[in-house]
Amino acid sequence: MSYISKIYEALGGSSEIQEPVWEQIKVLVVDDESMVAQMYRDWLEDAGFQVEVANGGEEALRQIDEEVDVVILDRRMPMLSGDEVLEAIRSQDVKKLDPEKFEDRDPYHITEEYEDKDVKDISLETVKKLDPVIVDNLRNHELDPQICMLTAVDPDFDIIDMEFDHYVVKNVDRNHLVELVGKLAALGELQSRVQKYQSTQWKKILLGRTMPRPKLEKDEDYQELENQLRRIEEEAGEKVQKISRVE
Repeated sequence: MSYISKIYEALGGSSEIQEPVWEQIKVLVVDDESMVAQMYRDWLEDAGFQVEVANGGEEALRQIDEEVDVVILDRRMPMLSGDEVLEAIRSQDVKKLDPEKFEDRDPYHITEEYEDKDVKDISLETVKKLDPVIVDNLRNHELDPQICMLTAVDPDFDIIDMEFDHYVVKNVDRNHLVELVGKLAALGELQSRVQKYQSTQWKKILLGRTMPRPKLEKDEDYQELENQLRRIEEEAGEKVQKISRVE
């Protein structure tokens, strides 16, 4: 795969591709086993990450906001499973829900309200388990964390449609978890730059189509734009290789 392909697929965006500072990375650990969640929290805080804990799916969806960079999510939990939490975080249609409709938490009323509406990327079974606080929180935050399912559940074909970023079957040790969260944080940092890189590349293409080459070669701003893109391409290979070493 060429450097430019790697950039489009994984990097994108800056001539200064740097490792994220772990002290600036916020992690949400979601597990209904409080001792397990606390152990993960201790490991990650010792490594320098900011960590919050949610002892269940409902608590997680009430807490999460744009500041969360990485979610460590158990699958098998009561009330709201990890699969349903994942679905709610990734859903865009959840913003179409009205918190007032969830005041009495009557599943039949909610189903009747939304069965014919354009709510397609979240199941009605998940919607019926939400409460007004959760709906309001999901509506008011633009969520795009890296999500790792860390669970005792072996993967099956049902994972094909699940929008997680990584999947690990317990048990993990301290070093593996810290390295995993570091990798996910780096991936999130890189993916956030894709749009900027593509925009810069498109500017170069447009100018190349409309300006004669001699004029472009004399323009300092255009030359800096080319240099910026070249630096990204040179740094991309090393960055992708570094991230890919973490299993």
